[in-house]
Amino acid sequence: MSTLSTPDEALRARVLREVDFPHRLIGHRMRERMGPIPVSLYSFEEVLHLLDDKFPYVNPQRLEEWLDTVTEDRELAAAIGDVIQERTNDQERMLSIKLLMGERLCQCKKAVHS
Repeated sequence: MSTLSTPDEALRARVLREVDFPHRLIGHRMRERMGPIPVSLYSFEEVLHLLDDKFPYVNPQRLEEWLDTVTEDRELAAAIGDVIQERTNDQERMLSIKLLMGERLCQCKKAVHS
């Protein structure tokens, strides 16, 4: 997995903002008895928080598109596209995506606080 380059100020602002209703992302918390529970996600950080769940699911292709068009983080979207191609199951994909998104969020928060 590659290391992401340092985001510029504009990208940091887009990563750290909340989006409006039409631009939200839908994910799911998977539960044994209840099945998938839909979750509306309004920020990059909310997506990452969902990926910390025991059984998270976000459509990887939809997440890639959301990152590319809504947050305009083309580098991260491309890295997630690579993960989609390289990993063979959703559990591996979600873990790899979580690590990439965590790296990007840390970069953005560190830059804001320095």
